Amino acid sequence: MPRRLRPLLKETIDKTVMKITITGSIGNIGKPLTQELVQRGHQVTVISSNSEKRPAIEALGASAAIGSLEDVDFLTSTLTGADALFAMVRLKSQSLIIMGILEELLAAI
Repeated sequence: MPRRLRPLLKETIDKTVMKITITGSIGNIGKPLTQELVQRGHQVTVISSNSEKRPAIEALGASAAIGSLEDVDFLTSTLTGADALFAMVRLKSQSLIIMGILEELLAAI
């Protein structure tokens, strides 16, 4: 877990079991973040567009949600019931649209 993320995790989610959804799959940030959250007892769902990553996600103790961040129905279904969202998307014009969709969905649920 990168040191810069540790204080944030400790302050915000140390005491409560939460349902946390992570976008960005299990790369350099997502994998250690998922490991840390699962180790702390949280229910973690990792969103990936690549179905081949399902076994690796589940090996970390997380649930895999395979789909597209551009699919509103998929996002609505995946985010319903989540207490927190850690969203990592690339900064490009399409990502700004996706972030807008995510904000609207989170406000609605």
